Order: sequence, then C-alpha cells, then structure tokens
Amino acid sequence: MSNQESGQSPVAGAGGAETVIAVKVKAPPAPSVRYLGFRTTADGREYSMRVTAGFDHRHFVLLIPHEVFASREARFQDAPDLCFARLQRDLAADPGLLPGPRLVLTTRELLDYRLAQDKRSPNRKR
Repeated sequence: MSNQESGQSPVAGAGGAETVIAVKVKAPPAPSVRYLGFRTTADGREYSMRVTAGFDHRHFVLLIPHEVFASREARFQDAPDLCFARLQRDLAADPGLLPGPRLVLTTRELLDYRLAQDKRSPNRKR
C-alpha cells in the first residue's frame, strides 16, 4: 500500500529523503434523529423528525397511511419507531439527504419491521 492510500503524505526532507507525515482526518459525527410528534391528515399520520448534524438541522415528514393502521399492518405505538428506522436507513445510504416531499412507508418496510420485532420478541401479542 502506498503512503497516499494509507492516508499518509510524503514530504521531501533534507538531502532529498522522504519524510512521512501521518494525517488523521476526523469523521463528522453521525447525525442524530429526534422524533418531534405527529399530526393526522386526510392521507394518514404524518410523523415529524429532526435530523441534526453539527449546526445543520433538517426536518423530515414521514407518512403512514390510515389503511395501514386499519388493516393492523402497523400499531400506533410502533409508528414512531418505524419512521425512525426508515429515516436512519435513508441517512445511512445518503448522509446528505435533503428534506423533500414526505416519505411514505411501504408495505415491504412494514413487513420487514414486523418480522424483526417478532424475532426480537417471539411471545409478543399482536
């Protein structure tokens, strides 16, 4: 591995000899996600989340349609955690993700969440 690949920079020293200086680059802190609450709309429940990374604050809205709750695909008490997990996945894929139109949770995401919960708590009542 060359010095450049390892994050080290060669510098010419006295007499033409190379001196290696290690440069540490500090990774930016992981963004924190905070649940702000929900509001009921004609389409479903909109869950508000604030993402903070340093001095940067971004506001995201995630929607779970009414029919998801009516069909028992999701429970009201699980909804904030569902939205939090979705936003965490989106941020892991793109840390610079910008707020846009509200994010709608898919049937697949709901199923994946339910299966993960069932594995964690096999005796949990549905």
